[in-house]
Amino acid sequence: MNEFRRDLVERVFIILDRDNDGLIDISDMKAVYNARRHPDVMHGKKSEEATLNEFLDTFQQHHNLVGRRDKKVTLQEFMEYYANVGHSIDSDDYFSVIMNNAWNLSGNALTYQTLEKGWAGRADDDTQSAYGS
Repeated sequence: MNEFRRDLVERVFIILDRDNDGLIDISDMKAVYNARRHPDVMHGKKSEEATLNEFLDTFQQHHNLVGRRDKKVTLQEFMEYYANVGHSIDSDDYFSVIMNNAWNLSGNALTYQTLEKGWAGRADDDTQSAYGS
């Protein structure tokens, strides 16, 4: 990844690492991502926690192809995931749009609540931005 993309991915990681311990774990995800609107949760097929753990696992699967995944995502794992995603995206501008749409970097989650984006409301309060406002 070039420096622009690395900076963007690191910015997202810092936002997600709510307790600043250098890892993104289930407690961090609960603070910023609302899993209640996931179809499997809505239909009672999975719990919110199981859905969040599965979500965390996606960031580790490329890095830890063999071995146990611990549901704690390091910056290195997060970078590697987005490096893999970025291989198919030619434009830095488009990569930026994708990152903003996925992680609400512009801070306008209230605008997107009508679209029912997961980050549009914290699990404990659907009326606030996922990053507080």
